[in-house]
Order: sequence, then structure tokens, then C-alpha cells
Amino acid sequence: MKTKTKKIFSLSVLVFLCIAVFGLVGAVSAQEDTIETILNNRYGGSVNWIGPLPLTEISFTQTTSVVLVYVDDHQAGNTDPTGWYETDSGIKHQLFATPTKDDNTQFNPCEEFGMYIDSHDSQSPPNYYTIYSQNSKNPDGGIYARLYQVTGGDHSGAYVVAFEDLLTTDPNYDGDFNDVVLELKNVNPIPEFATIAIPAVAVLGLFLFFNKRKHKKE
Repeated sequence: MKTKTKKIFSLSVLVFLCIAVFGLVGAVSAQEDTIETILNNRYGGSVNWIGPLPLTEISFTQTTSVVLVYVDDHQAGNTDPTGWYETDSGIKHQLFATPTKDDNTQFNPCEEFGMYIDSHDSQSPPNYYTIYSQNSKNPDGGIYARLYQVTGGDHSGAYVVAFEDLLTTDPNYDGDFNDVVLELKNVNPIPEFATIAIPAVAVLGLFLFFNKRKHKKE
């Protein structure tokens, strides 16, 4: 009787260990790609892209008649409906109900615009919120989008907006910025005031310095 009980116990332990091992393997295989891996896979290595760029108020103007948008990846549990919005009015225009890798489309904003995702779309308020590429429009003013520039390869000249779809107050927040990754073509990012003002002040300061020295010599 004791021998039979031991065998049953040993078999139970073995089954438990097998379940644990397979569960661990499954978790590893389901591990998400980092934003760097996503960019490297799409653009042929880190030599072809730079970033994240030092912009937090990420918005754009178009350079041709249409803006091309491509979904580099979507690695999130939420469906995250995605689109563009008018920066002045805040009106949203959905492009992808459920963004999926390799989805693509085009649009013609005809004005300054940003990109957005609707997070926790399957739930009702207050867990439902929109995340914008401009941090000032986000529910808590946080930064949930990063901007990258493609500088080489077949996609040179494109820009990539990478979103994190959870607020920092969410217990599942991980800050990986790989939840929705979008490529935009035929656009120029709009520089923030600080990125223009600091170099301008520096140039003005140098001008005044050398002008003062010139007058002293005279």
C-alpha cells in the first residue's frame, strides 16, 4: 500500500514539474519583442534608425498630398483602435480598428496632426482613455509616445511613433513602448519651442559676444 502511495505521489510530482516546465517555456516563447528589436527587424539594423528623438509634443505636417501609415507591430492585450487627430480641435479620425502588423493605409490631414491610440477599449470609463502623441493632451500629461527617425535603407526618411498603451498608474504598466508601433511617410515632425529657442539664444549670445569684442578693439 505504501509503495503504491509513493508511486502515485512521485507521478503527481512529475506531472506538476512537467506542467511547470511547459508553462515556463510557453511564457518565454510568448515574450514580447522590444521596440529596438521591432525597429531592427523592420529597418535592417540599428545603423538605419536613430532615436528616441527628444520630442514629447509629437505632431506632424505632411509634405505631399497623402500621408502613408504602416503598422510595424502591435504587441498588447488591448485592441487599441488607432488613428490621427487634429491638433487644434482634437477631433479624432480612426485608421485601424484593431491594428495588426503589416496593416497600412493613407490619409490626407491637410493640417497639423498627431497620432493616437484608444486604450482599454473593451472597458467602460474610467478605465477607457485616449493616449496621444502629444504628452500635453494625455490624461495625466505623461509621455506615452516616442519618436524615431529612419535614416537609411529602403524606408529612409520615414518616422516611427511607438506607443505605450497603459498609464503609469496602471499596475500592469511596463513602459516598453512596443504596444502600437507606427511608421509614417511624407511627414515632417514639428519642432518643440525649446529645440528652436535654445539654439537661437546660443547664436544670439555668440553674436553679441563677438560684436562686443569688436567694439572694444575699435
